Amino acid sequence: MRTSVVAWLGMSLAMTALTGCSKPEAPAAAVVADAQVLTLPVEKVRPSACSLVTQEEMSAIIGMTVVGVPDESSSGVTGCVYTAPTSLSPDAWLKVAWGEGETLSRGLGMAERADPDLADPLDGLGDEAAQVGPVLMVLSGEDSVEIYLTGLSDIVAPAKKILALVESRR
Repeated sequence: MRTSVVAWLGMSLAMTALTGCSKPEAPAAAVVADAQVLTLPVEKVRPSACSLVTQEEMSAIIGMTVVGVPDESSSGVTGCVYTAPTSLSPDAWLKVAWGEGETLSRGLGMAERADPDLADPLDGLGDEAAQVGPVLMVLSGEDSVEIYLTGLSDIVAPAKKILALVESRR
């Protein structure tokens, strides 16, 4: 009899110790409220470069029929390569780096200090612009826009049309 009382007493003490150390369960509503606080904001869905300037629009701008092929290989950058069916290389391409305008602005500032005529005659193309080889680098608000055109005697006028489409659709 003494063994059963001692066993019962030991078991009672063990149960008390275990229940005394555990936390009470949080109500279900509190768990849901905590989960809602941890919800991350949804990123803005950005259009693709091929939808900013369609292949039909690019064909009309550069004066030849081209096919647009998306290039979405970089995070935060959308691109579209426009090539005529008979060409071996791209005839035009467009890239938009979302939110990279400040980086481009800094780079253009450094380049213009080295060559003050770098942006001339690109005044009026976006917020700032420079030509680096065949590529026009344009600051447009918070974004960096790159426009590449080949086979044209004047690339500024077509670039302004391309940039107007980009700015109206982003």
